[in-house]
Formats: sequence, C-alpha cells, structure tokens
Amino acid sequence: MKLNELKSIIKEVLKEETIFVPRNIEGRKEKVKQTLLKQLDQKIINGFIKIDGEYIPDNFIAKVEKINGSARIQNCKNLKFLKNLKEVTDDFYCSWNRLTSLEGCPEIIGNNFSCDFNQLTSLKNGPKIVKGFFYCQNNKEQFSKEDVEKYCDVKGLILTT
Repeated sequence: MKLNELKSIIKEVLKEETIFVPRNIEGRKEKVKQTLLKQLDQKIINGFIKIDGEYIPDNFIAKVEKINGSARIQNCKNLKFLKNLKEVTDDFYCSWNRLTSLEGCPEIIGNNFSCDFNQLTSLKNGPKIVKGFFYCQNNKEQFSKEDVEKYCDVKGLILTT
C-alpha cells in the first residue's frame, strides 16, 4: 500500500462521526426514549424489554397488551402507564422502584414476579396468576403468604421475608 493511499484511509476514518466526535448524551437519551415509546405503542412485544420510567412522559398510556418474554421496570413511581398490559409470558420484575401501588400490573405472569424493595402497603391490583415465584420482600408493609394468596394464585414459592 502506498503512503498516499494510507493517508487517505486514515483521513476518512478520522472524519467518521461515530468514532471521534464527542457523544451527545441528550440526543442518545432522546433516541432511547423514542425507541421505548415506539415499542410500548405495539399491542404485542416479543422478547425482553427494559422499561425505564425516566423516559415515560406523564399521562402516557402504553398500548401493549402482551409481552412474549420478560419485562424489567426501573425508575418508576407507578405502573399506571401499563394498564392495558394483561400478560407477560416470562418474568416481570418491578423491584427497586418507588412503587406505592401495583395498579397497572399485568394480570398473568408466566414465570416469576418480583416487587421487592418498593413502598407498597397493599398487593391489591397486583397479578392474579403467577406461574413461578412471587417475591415481595422489603416493602413499607411486610406481607405474609396469606396476604399474597388473598390477591394472587401463585404456582411457585412465595417469598415475603
């Protein structure tokens, strides 16, 4: 390879915005937000989805009714934006948030459900069927197995303490 060809290649590489231009964090966050909102605007989501409450606008209601896979919720104060979601075929994790209610929670969870480390005082509006384990430790209220069974048919273990 000739020196001029090598210089030309290096010059082109240095021009590429994806390599050497500083990242626009706000622009990247906006792209993540738009991608998430587009996913939540579908009736069915296939695969895993991570829902970050930081990107959910106030008064937003997702159209999604079913997730064929798992969902992980983070940075949320409530789940009301998921009020149309009826079923998650695998795991639904909403632990480590600031939830005070399970309103908006899916009715059917195909595997494990976890609402640990929130500010819950009731399990009302939680899932009606959990086919795996039900985790609800470390909330404002310390729930018993009987509290869980009052609202939910759990096929696996119930872990409350």
